[in-house]
Amino acid sequence: MDEFVLQESTGYKQPTLRFLAVFHTVISLPCLVGYYYLKVPLVVFKREKEIARKLEFDGLYITEQPSDDDIKGQWDRLVINTP
Repeated sequence: MDEFVLQESTGYKQPTLRFLAVFHTVISLPCLVGYYYLKVPLVVFKREKEIARKLEFDGLYITEQPSDDDIKGQWDRLVINTP
């Protein structure tokens, strides 16, 4: 492994790079857990495929926002990536 020495006068680069490395690690670990153990991407893709088929073949159109109590509607909104 190569080690690089940063020549700097203000001293902000090394702490910034260390923070970014730790932040990246902290964010990456939950992403790995979500991907491999919870199978979230697979579920999202499956639901997205079902919605796309309804839109294409059944003529389903989404014209209004789902209510906050409608879990399936909120999930559909997440899957098709709408505001």
